[in-house]
Amino acid sequence: MKTIKSNDKFLLPGKLRFVGYLLLIPATALGIIRFRYGVKPEFFEFHELAVYSVYLETKIFEIIQNNFVDETVGLTLLFALVFIAFSKEKTENEFIMTLRLKSFFIAVYSNIIFILFSFLFIYGVGFIKILIINIYFFLIAYIFVFRYFYFIKYKNEVTEEPQTETREVN
Repeated sequence: MKTIKSNDKFLLPGKLRFVGYLLLIPATALGIIRFRYGVKPEFFEFHELAVYSVYLETKIFEIIQNNFVDETVGLTLLFALVFIAFSKEKTENEFIMTLRLKSFFIAVYSNIIFILFSFLFIYGVGFIKILIINIYFFLIAYIFVFRYFYFIKYKNEVTEEPQTETREVN
């Protein structure tokens, strides 16, 4: 299989996958604490610039008081998923790039189905929550599909026995 040099220039260094998994742990834990239990730690309280903010009143380009835990969870989770999804494998070849492309299309189609289902059956505040989930859905779907295909490929390579050529002697 030919090793690809030029087409993997859009991929991140392979070591960032490990960093992604490390970031995924605190992002998930903090997300559960924040969104499941409703805890907003005080040390996340900051004055920050809001380009646009609507709570009780609309503020444009103003400094507001905000608890930054939501943004911390969102950004950490986003970076973690991007690092996991788009880090190079030890060997990037045509077959791996084909797996990436297949996984990409399956993730896109899955995301479209997810959005269609959401438009048809989810309403009100639940729909807003689904839109937030949708930010991460594509990356999660891509990671699962690609890892599944990658695992199947290597499982097949390990379980396949080398074939030996036998010749008949006349």
